Amino acid sequence: ATDVETWRSYTARGESFSSFFVKSCFTEFFLVSTDWWRRNVWLLSEEKSLVIFDLRDTRTR
Repeated sequence: ATDVETWRSYTARGESFSSFFVKSCFTEFFLVSTDWWRRNVWLLSEEKSLVIFDLRDTRTR
């Protein structure tokens, strides 16, 4: 399972938390704040850039 799939499995169960940390082989993903969690925004610590995953859209496919 990829990091995104792992994150989806947590959100699908209705898990609620202000920060979430996933260790991967190439970088570290983490949610910065509760507000960002609500917007499904990830901060890539190594790339220092923002990547937005619309989990609500992908979950309905």
